Amino acid sequence: MGNQINKITVITKDHFDLLLAADPSNELVQRYLKNGLCFEYSLEDELVGVLVLLKQLDSIEIINLSIAEKFQRQGYATQFIEFSKKWTLQHNVTTLKIATGSTSFHQLYLYQKLGFRMYQIDPDFFIKNYSEPIYENGLHLKDRIQLKMKLI
Repeated sequence: MGNQINKITVITKDHFDLLLAADPSNELVQRYLKNGLCFEYSLEDELVGVLVLLKQLDSIEIINLSIAEKFQRQGYATQFIEFSKKWTLQHNVTTLKIATGSTSFHQLYLYQKLGFRMYQIDPDFFIKNYSEPIYENGLHLKDRIQLKMKLI
């Protein structure tokens, strides 16, 4: 396999488990997998992370980006985002979007550091769309923050 990002043709249990680590709604993950393009980052024969890109009308959205716990905070999410930027431009799209929870402090920092700007807050998104409460960083997650980046 080597050390690279490749398109996923068959979603394995390992892929799905990583997707659920970033988005605990089995229903939502199943829904966006139908239209999304899935990629994996592998290091030798080990799965580092997964990425799902979704084509919108005038943008590409990173709908799921998940890194295995043992590989977190080692630059792999940044590599996935750089890959997503190139992929977006190669498909003649100039806006890349991503969304995260308002309590996802590490993700919010990383996305802004890489050039994303906040453009919308969806109040109570996680309360309305998830059957179980989600707690992150000791806080009840309620709101979704959407960010975007113009690539040109």
